[in-house]
Amino acid sequence: MIEPQAMGLAATSYGFTPDELADAARKMSTANPVEVQPLQRGGSGWDVEILLQGSYAVLLALGPNLAASAIWDGLKLLLVNFRRKHGESRPEPLVTFKINETNDGGRSVEAFVRTDDPEYLRRAMTGLTEAVSATFDRSEEEWTYVVYEEEKGGWTPAEE
Repeated sequence: MIEPQAMGLAATSYGFTPDELADAARKMSTANPVEVQPLQRGGSGWDVEILLQGSYAVLLALGPNLAASAIWDGLKLLLVNFRRKHGESRPEPLVTFKINETNDGGRSVEAFVRTDDPEYLRRAMTGLTEAVSATFDRSEEEWTYVVYEEEKGGWTPAEE
């Protein structure tokens, strides 16, 4: 369990090493404490995934310019290293932001971005706070999912 004001960072081990995660967490921690956590997913046939989770209060405290923060710097480091290590035949990682309404759970928004392009991720992060806020405003569901796709205009509810 992460500390109430800390964010959790996890990634699939077949995409990222513990050292790469630790380096990214150190960069991110200049904006907000970030703790590295294990991510248990299937085997190598599953998505390569990066998961960043935290509370809605922390997301709001980081402010609207999340894409210019140390959180962005840490995620960019992971994607750049991934591209370098896996070359042209690499899969596109799934970057997941899990935002809990309160520290003790409650409602949650999971926001998905599929990319290995740091600039595409930056554009997605530019509207993340607004997308999460709007989702909490319009949905009473315990779990709500949104997806970032530029060709569809940005953040949209995930299709079920």
